[in-house]
Amino acid sequence: MQGTVLSYSRATGHGIIGGADNQRYTFQQGEWLSELAPAAGRRLDFVGINGVASQIYTIDPMGAEKSKLVASALAVFLGSLGLHKFYLGYSVTGFVMLLAFVLGFVFMGIPSLIVGAIGLIEGVLYLVKSDAEFETLYVRGKRRWF
Repeated sequence: MQGTVLSYSRATGHGIIGGADNQRYTFQQGEWLSELAPAAGRRLDFVGINGVASQIYTIDPMGAEKSKLVASALAVFLGSLGLHKFYLGYSVTGFVMLLAFVLGFVFMGIPSLIVGAIGLIEGVLYLVKSDAEFETLYVRGKRRWF
């Protein structure tokens, strides 16, 4: 059955899933079989019996799961080109960074340095966030800057 994580507590390792059948199911961290940590709003597939979920896998129909390490590497090494923004699905923001980089050659390199610094800062911020925070803020939350 498919459903969505309604809530999850890292402290206790327990959570609640809203199933496609409009029922609620409890689960424990041990039943979570995906690489990404449980987080509210995450879509998933599971076996639900007597109000308890087991064999839980995340589902991603659009391929939206993004790697924190890939985004960080792109930001640190190619951040001035805005490639990490394109990777995360922020086309307009990526284009703005790319345009600022290209125009930087006309304006003595200052815009290029600024977007390069932004890319470096964002790369470090991506790395220090937990996987769940990264996905909540930048993949699902669509937070475009910092």
